[in-house]
Amino acid sequence: MVRTLANWFQREEPAVVKLLLRAVGILSRHESTGKQLRALQPYVLSCCYSVDGSIVAETFQVLRDLVDQLPWQHSAAFLIQLAFTLAPFLEEESEHLRLTAFEIYGALLAKVSRRVFVFPLRHQVLNLLILLVLHLEDANGRIAQIARPTLCHLATLLGWSKLRATFAEKDIWTILSALLQQEVGRALWFLKQSIQLFRSPQVPIRRAAVWFAGQIIQTLGAEEAREMDEVHAGQCKPAPAACPSDVVAGAQKLGQVGSQQSPSGGGDGEACHLGAHGDSWRLLSAWAAAPYPPPLHLPFPLPSLQPCLAGFHGASESRLQPQPEA
Repeated sequence: MVRTLANWFQREEPAVVKLLLRAVGILSRHESTGKQLRALQPYVLSCCYSVDGSIVAETFQVLRDLVDQLPWQHSAAFLIQLAFTLAPFLEEESEHLRLTAFEIYGALLAKVSRRVFVFPLRHQVLNLLILLVLHLEDANGRIAQIARPTLCHLATLLGWSKLRATFAEKDIWTILSALLQQEVGRALWFLKQSIQLFRSPQVPIRRAAVWFAGQIIQTLGAEEAREMDEVHAGQCKPAPAACPSDVVAGAQKLGQVGSQQSPSGGGDGEACHLGAHGDSWRLLSAWAAAPYPPPLHLPFPLPSLQPCLAGFHGASESRLQPQPEA
């Protein structure tokens, strides 16, 4: 029977695949079908990548039921694989899918104890730490409600007693500051995560990501900054079109970069021309610190960040305009 079901999963008819997914959901409710269920789990996970949105939605419903019912001790390999599968969906533009992904991910981590919280799951969760924090600002309030207890449980798993209290009741800015202060040795890792979130479809999350990147950059020495430039050179992809003033609104006042000073005006003031003095990270730090930044002309090339920031250009009004060196 399992082989027959597996073969049918490879059919492309949405109605057939949905029926098979529902059959898996029924199998999961019976303890005697554990072996058959384990054989079908890879096929269920593969449905997460279907081009048919209704199949993906049905798959997530089945996965949510599976996570609720499967014990960690008998299903650890599948649950860990599921954790990795869910990661890209935590930034899904569809609120319904994103919410379901957070529900599944939160329920999955709730099953994890400190004894089994080891590589690779530990590394994967730490790699999503900034994403989880920033989604406290998610447009969907239910996602924020899921993210907070998930962060608290994560702090328990990591033995972060002070941060657990911060995760439980503080705002996102306090959490990020406390996280950077306690885990300063992971600053570069946090910075990489923040840069990835420059591409978030949600303005509040992009804003928080750029603000946190600016805070981290101010703590980096010259050697660490060069290391980041080397790591990220040529690796960033363009972000969705958006105005940088939307991304960084609410941060601190624009300061000086090299010998150039910021204008006193707000977002509608004259353009701020920042020369090639200082490295690209210091430049981004100053730009990210502006509450309502003016149009910003960046020196070119900006090795690691120019590709990332290029996506912030509006279609008809560019607020970030690279200029060639003299």
